[in-house]
Amino acid sequence: MDSLLLHLTEQRNYILKFSAQISAQILTLSSTIDRLSTEVAKVAGEVDGLRRERETLQQALEDAKQEMNDVAEAVVAGVTQQLEQQMEVFGPLARAPSSTETEASGL
Repeated sequence: MDSLLLHLTEQRNYILKFSAQISAQILTLSSTIDRLSTEVAKVAGEVDGLRRERETLQQALEDAKQEMNDVAEAVVAGVTQQLEQQMEVFGPLARAPSSTETEASGL
């Protein structure tokens, strides 16, 4: 009976030691999970910030493209208007006979 009691006591001590080891591992894992959760939350915040920054930059790019198109249209309109004005001024001169043509015709 003493040997059975001794054997049961050894088994109990082994189980308590094993249980303590498992508890320590659970605490370590719990701490690791908490730390990783914090890191994941931090990264998620950074990703969200980068996403917002990307959207802002995309909008700025679209605005810049539109402004560039507006400027190009204004430049084309201005150049076209200047050419039309020059054609109004110089058009009649281009159609008038030159002095050599007038002399050749005897006028």
